[in-house]
Amino acid sequence: MAEKELSTSRMLTIGIVAIVVATLGTSFLTSYLLRGDRPAAEQNTRPKNLVTMPVGDFTVNLADQGGNHYLRTSISLAVKSSALANLQAEEPQIRDITIGVLRSKEKAALQDKKGLEALRKELLDRLNQALGEGKVFAIYFTDFVVQ
Repeated sequence: MAEKELSTSRMLTIGIVAIVVATLGTSFLTSYLLRGDRPAAEQNTRPKNLVTMPVGDFTVNLADQGGNHYLRTSISLAVKSSALANLQAEEPQIRDITIGVLRSKEKAALQDKKGLEALRKELLDRLNQALGEGKVFAIYFTDFVVQ
């Protein structure tokens, strides 16, 4: 019987240690992910000397069946101050790319935050692809109405 009590005691100790280790591991992982401490290679390299370049207002029909929905938005770009003059000269191309991306969207895809972030990422990727990587660092919607 003494062996049975010793065995139960040992199992209880092992169980408590396992729970403590799992709790500490989960706490560490959660704090690491929420704090955002990631290696420099994983962080976006965003210059400190960014300026905002307004691209203007856009009103486009959305890609929904029937064509009864539209989007009205105002967009500004975060760009390096040293590249501002060059990008202002490219404004017609920027507007054309932006209109093409906006017109390809359906109303349902733009109704929530996830859809808006996907649109922001697509615009950023398409503009940097056309203008050269690292030209545009952020997209800001200063007005956004879907009807």
